[in-house]
Amino acid sequence: EALYGDISEMEKKERYYDIFCRIYDQPRIQIYDISKALGIYRKSVSRALQEMLDLGILVGPELRLKPIKNKPKIYYILDFEDPFKAFEKLRESRSLTYVGVAFGDFPIIVAGDPGMDFEEFPGFKRILFSGDRGEIYTPKALPLEWGECGRRILDETKRSDTWEKSTWISHPVDIPWDHQEWEFFLQFSGNIRRRIAPLVREQDVSFRKFYEWLNTLDRYTTTHTRFYPEGYANYTGYLFLFKTNYEYAVRDLFSLFPSTSMFFKVGDYLLTIISIRTDPLITSISKAIYTLKERSIIEDFYKGIVVMYHSKVG
Repeated sequence: EALYGDISEMEKKERYYDIFCRIYDQPRIQIYDISKALGIYRKSVSRALQEMLDLGILVGPELRLKPIKNKPKIYYILDFEDPFKAFEKLRESRSLTYVGVAFGDFPIIVAGDPGMDFEEFPGFKRILFSGDRGEIYTPKALPLEWGECGRRILDETKRSDTWEKSTWISHPVDIPWDHQEWEFFLQFSGNIRRRIAPLVREQDVSFRKFYEWLNTLDRYTTTHTRFYPEGYANYTGYLFLFKTNYEYAVRDLFSLFPSTSMFFKVGDYLLTIISIRTDPLITSISKAIYTLKERSIIEDFYKGIVVMYHSKVG
């Protein structure tokens, strides 16, 4: 059976987006239910979904822990003489769960324990700033063309005098999972759609316990189903740290893309990662940021292109 039969490239893209939306809304939705909702064969849904995963069009659904009481995760913005040499050493550190190299206002961003000392790493200059990581948010990607994104961002920016002040506050949690439940998290955090049956067979765990654990996820984790219509590898990641009293409005502005954006607080700053692939759009984004700075909606910001990164579960 041909996967797409007589459907056009545009229809194939629409099908990918429709499947993404169903999984974004219900991360463990069954293929049968997607098939029924979209009115297409189950086999066609399965193949399309596999293609989306193979091409990096769909990433996840992944789990990320909410901030944990008495065990904060700290993000550090660091200055190093040679960020690439530093990256190789930093990624070996067991205390760090994320290490990224950026080209821009800061060379290195890492996530780890509170009070870390970076003097032992070669070429370390200083900590530019650091702060507790808040809850992570990934909005649903929108079915927009890139040109439309640029126009909408500039239109929204013009209306910024009507924006309301807001602060995004995370509420740290105590996670009461036992050893087996943490094992579930390690096994399923990269893809919550994984089948449980092989784990039940291999490790002699009960289906009931697994489904009870699934019911705790909304309390202790956030779920992230990310969408990149042209495939994740074809995008450039831009990272911004905004200091603003209009956090929800800025977050909404940088959610106006056909690819997934990611947000979380680092101390008083709103960390924003966007994945884009058109030069004219970065012009519109730059204009928007400097207009918001001029209007004092953004008080301060750092910017960088993510060149390479290394991350671990959590």
